[in-house]
Amino acid sequence: MVQYSDKILDLIGGPGLSRLQACGAKPLPQRKDYLEIARRLRYFLSSIPDPPIFHLSLGMLKRTDEAADAYAVGRDHLLAYASSLPQEHRLGHYVRAVTQFDYCIGALWEAAELLRKINQTKEPTYKVFEKGDGSAWQRINDLNGTCKHYNHEQAASSSAPLWITDTGLQSNQTTLTFDEIVESIAELDKLLDDFWIKIPAEAAARVKSKAQSVAHPQREEP
Repeated sequence: MVQYSDKILDLIGGPGLSRLQACGAKPLPQRKDYLEIARRLRYFLSSIPDPPIFHLSLGMLKRTDEAADAYAVGRDHLLAYASSLPQEHRLGHYVRAVTQFDYCIGALWEAAELLRKINQTKEPTYKVFEKGDGSAWQRINDLNGTCKHYNHEQAASSSAPLWITDTGLQSNQTTLTFDEIVESIAELDKLLDDFWIKIPAEAAARVKSKAQSVAHPQREEP
């Protein structure tokens, strides 16, 4: 079993790794298979009412799936790291955990960007965040920017752009809890319900109603 000093832990894993004691990341609830739902909608795709919105929402679907998958893998590695404490520091698992959570944050940000582009072409709009509002989405944006643009100035004050705490993720500028990540994925899933279940169902109902009207036109009263 390998143990490291607090100094080595905070150098390799980021400030505060030496204080990490537990995995506070709860499992994701069971999610719908939206890609399978999309595949089953192939009859609907031949007459897409708004191709740009469809393509953007399909991209949002893929990014949300990627975020959920990365979160689950990151959680597994974090559990493996935390389960060996304090007897052993399994740094390989920690490094893989923080890498997956980095991927998760990036995918969430990309999903939010695609939603913002949908907002530019669709009414009513779906709110993401307003700059400086302090919301979880604002902090996801901040964390993503920190990870993507980690530079000499930032490296002077911290050994890593992102690190894990008992309750979530942290950088020099902001924090984000695991619960907020789970809630953000759930928010995107709710929107995917609109794009891939509610809207197609409404469209199918309109087509059916129109077909019935053609097949059985109403007779005018004499």
